[in-house]
Amino acid sequence: MGVNVSKERINKLFVMKSEDFEIRNRSKTLIGVLSLAVNKTRNQKAIHLSIQYDNDQIVEKVTKALEVTSIQSSSPSNCFVNSLAAGCPDQMITCSASFLDIYLEPFDFTLEDLFVQNKINEFFDQEYKIWVLVAKMIESVKELNKSSESTHSLHPRLICYFVEKAEWRIIHPSFVPNFSNFQLAFAGENHYCAPEVFSQLGRNYQKFKLEDKDRASMFSIGLIVLRIMIEMKEKMNFAKIYHKPQYSVDFMYLAKLLISLESKGLSDLLLRIVNDLLQEIDIKRPSSEGISEHLNPFWHDLSSQNMSLYEQILETYLNTKSTNLAHSSQKEGTLVEQPSSKVEDKGRLTILGEKKDSIEQTSKLAVKKQRKLFSNFKFA
Repeated sequence: MGVNVSKERINKLFVMKSEDFEIRNRSKTLIGVLSLAVNKTRNQKAIHLSIQYDNDQIVEKVTKALEVTSIQSSSPSNCFVNSLAAGCPDQMITCSASFLDIYLEPFDFTLEDLFVQNKINEFFDQEYKIWVLVAKMIESVKELNKSSESTHSLHPRLICYFVEKAEWRIIHPSFVPNFSNFQLAFAGENHYCAPEVFSQLGRNYQKFKLEDKDRASMFSIGLIVLRIMIEMKEKMNFAKIYHKPQYSVDFMYLAKLLISLESKGLSDLLLRIVNDLLQEIDIKRPSSEGISEHLNPFWHDLSSQNMSLYEQILETYLNTKSTNLAHSSQKEGTLVEQPSSKVEDKGRLTILGEKKDSIEQTSKLAVKKQRKLFSNFKFA
């Protein structure tokens, strides 16, 4: 991509033009100012956000994100919120400070809305709904790995739900360039920083560095899912997880949270996956590709309302993981977790050193129920 990007290059990604949208009302949200907009000729609703930029790197990232998310793309991403139109007021986008207008497909609410309004238990009333979300988050991380994104911005504020489609999607991080878990941690807000990112706050860094952006995002996924499971009954205390004076993560507290879930009716498989994602050392966490390799054959079953194969999938996951670790250690000459006996491991789960016992085909009725349940959200 050249130094300057023309308005025409962005516009040709879309049938609808940004100038055809009319802003109806603006709302200050947790990720910035979002507006409801309507296309005056097509009566198409959209959510508008404005991106301020002062360098070509931001413009390049936004343009690439538009190419991935455009509703008119030959193969639009199925994990990001689709973009309907985009534009800028200038004939040419230059390095001078200016704005880009982005119009997104209107979603009904975000995961953060569910947390804020204490409706986690009402929405995630069955485990398969958690698996649907887990699959979508992992898919989004894999998509971002294809680009140079390293914003570490996976957060409930960007995870959006579409009731009619019964589908989760993520707002592409390039559309919120000033939003990341590191920046939220710096500001003292709830965040989902991996420990290797959070520790950098104590070094007076203006920006964080990531050696393994993939596994840092996997930690965020683990913490998001842990919060969902905990907040089915009570609020999760972030102040006990992240210790700002030491800029450290309290893994003993995370262990206690996981152990407290042993009688909540959740599968050993889900708790084991979350345990693995929340490992302190990044190389001990599964990568997005690695966990997909383990679970890809089972996503259809895991997203089924009548799922009953958790123990079999857990056994396969543990055996595959142990085999992969053994192969890896033989190459690197490191100690490895030995494969366990099938008889001993079946139906068992180790959570950070402790033992634990143990998405969706929505009907029209379910859609109506969800619309009524969440009708007071910003964009419902």
